[in-house]
Amino acid sequence: MSNTLAAFGMIMIDIIIIICFFIIIKLNVTFWSRKVRILGMLEILLFFLLYVTFFVVEYNSWHNINAAVFKVINPSILLTSSVVYLFVFLIIHRWIESKSFRGIFKKTKIVHSSIVSLMLLVTLFICPFIEVFLNNLNQFSFSLFNVIVPILSGMIIGIGLVVLVCALLNNKAYMFLMSLLFSIGLMSYIQGIFLNGTLFLMDGKEMEWPASLILGNLCIWITICFLIIRIIKLTKISKYTEKIIVYVALFVTLIQLIGIMSLIPNVFSDEDATISSANNYLSEQGIEEIASDNNIIVFVLDTYDVDYFEEVLEQNAKFYSPLTDFVFYPDTVSQFSRTYPSIPYMLSHEMYFFEEPKKEYVDCAFSSCDFWTDLKEINYSIYIYEDDRLCIGETLLSECNNFIEEGHVLKEDTSFFGSIKAIVTVGGYRTLPYLVKSSLSYTADSINKMVISEKIWDNKPYEMNDSKMLEAINNSGLTISDEESAFRFIHLMGAHAPYILDISGKEVDNRIVDPVEQYQGCMQYVYRYIDELKKLGKYENSTIIITADHGENFVANELPNNTNPILLIKYPDCIGEVVCNDYLENGPKVSYSKASLEDILPTIGGILNVNYSGNGVNLREVVSNDRIRYHYFAVVEDTKQTGTLKYEINGSSRNFDCWENTGEYHKFGDYYE
Repeated sequence: MSNTLAAFGMIMIDIIIIICFFIIIKLNVTFWSRKVRILGMLEILLFFLLYVTFFVVEYNSWHNINAAVFKVINPSILLTSSVVYLFVFLIIHRWIESKSFRGIFKKTKIVHSSIVSLMLLVTLFICPFIEVFLNNLNQFSFSLFNVIVPILSGMIIGIGLVVLVCALLNNKAYMFLMSLLFSIGLMSYIQGIFLNGTLFLMDGKEMEWPASLILGNLCIWITICFLIIRIIKLTKISKYTEKIIVYVALFVTLIQLIGIMSLIPNVFSDEDATISSANNYLSEQGIEEIASDNNIIVFVLDTYDVDYFEEVLEQNAKFYSPLTDFVFYPDTVSQFSRTYPSIPYMLSHEMYFFEEPKKEYVDCAFSSCDFWTDLKEINYSIYIYEDDRLCIGETLLSECNNFIEEGHVLKEDTSFFGSIKAIVTVGGYRTLPYLVKSSLSYTADSINKMVISEKIWDNKPYEMNDSKMLEAINNSGLTISDEESAFRFIHLMGAHAPYILDISGKEVDNRIVDPVEQYQGCMQYVYRYIDELKKLGKYENSTIIITADHGENFVANELPNNTNPILLIKYPDCIGEVVCNDYLENGPKVSYSKASLEDILPTIGGILNVNYSGNGVNLREVVSNDRIRYHYFAVVEDTKQTGTLKYEINGSSRNFDCWENTGEYHKFGDYYE
């Protein structure tokens, strides 16, 4: 449904661009001479032939008609080619009709069109992007200085293009274009302030808004834009009307720039952002190695819900056949519904509601968790592969073999066009109609990849890039280190949107990926890892856990359905004495024990004969049928998480009737971003 909506949104934008394209030509040329008419027809024919050629080239590249169509209908392609065509057409038209360019560039036109186009760019893209960046500094791997040149250059180029087009248009067409740009800019401002409703930034998930909301929002846009253009037209294009447009545009621009300036002091007072920007991080060191004797590997496939697991089974009943030695716990709950604080809670069992800075929380949480001390005492090397170091406390970081205290960037290249794409993506998601938003989903990681084309470190930080990790293990495999025992915690993108992995685990950008493809694609790295363990003779004695930080992450003010992260465990020497209730044909055994992600540490502790005293139970020994579990759902109101709502699960968590809203609400403190 979301894929169809995204494609429909792109087509609608294309239609709008084409309509505007022909309106501008029609308004500019009231009476065509024979020469201009023939030239125009030839240019349109050439335009069409270029698109056919482009389609053929894309089809030959991908051998997939859907991929070729996806490329051709991309609005950015049509918009770019339309602008180029209009420039050529208008310039040639002026030359043929007047034989002179004298008087084209009038001072009033230049100033007024510059102000209106500035308002459009600032409102649509620049201010929303900077606002998101300043409010989420610790999520980005680049600084504002990396994108200053693209921002300024983009503004100059954008304003220059509008000024040039306006100069080439006659007065009637010029005023129509000014009215159109002004109405779009004003509606973008209104959308961002009043009409957005429920959004969730940097989640990457394609929101599935009701059709009534999408159509209603689109009707508001069309109605208001039409009224503005109509009112301006009825004033008979007076200078007074033009000045009102310019003054309003200037006022809207200044309001937004002042708002952005007010956020700058927060940057210097954000302790977490300062910590995150330091070159202290968890690296990739040791990710292609395993210990010679005992290995514990925990794969965290972000957002992988049991429902997704079942969707895959419906399409491919044998997909999970590599996991026949695993026990599958479908009745599993997570304590939180978002990555933060799900990950730190999973590894420390300390609750967090943003009452204190993240660093203070994780440092305190991990220092009071005796699991990690016990693990070091039995000589286990610890490797945590997590790209957000604020998920891990200082006491554990200092014990991680892959922690780099002072890394250095040897080379960093910023992508100009990637930065422009990032600015347009973030800004468009905030300010465009719902119909367009569905095709502009993003995450902090995807924005980082757009902006930074190459970043070379002396010790490379770990990043959640499933496709690159799969490529690396395919090329190099795993090797046995000189360590006897090791614990590895590997956080992967998994089932998290945006959906960019095909069924083989490769990243694609030439088409819209079906979510079920990604659910299968993200498992390919895990399967290759298991193959390597078997090849090296280290599989039987290894403990392997495949789970998620949370299940389906709903964006709502209360939980609409049950959410269950996957949990599969391969105990050393395979299953042994674990009690199983069922089995999947060509897949893992099944235990209907009431499980929780807080059971992971005590289960590992039980396997290692370590008396872990924290929350949870040892799933290998305890078959829990009467256990009451809790889930803290992240409430989203007005585009932002505001707190958590506590749910009590008394019975099977796969039955939403067993989830009771306790009414206990924990409002997030001042340290929620």
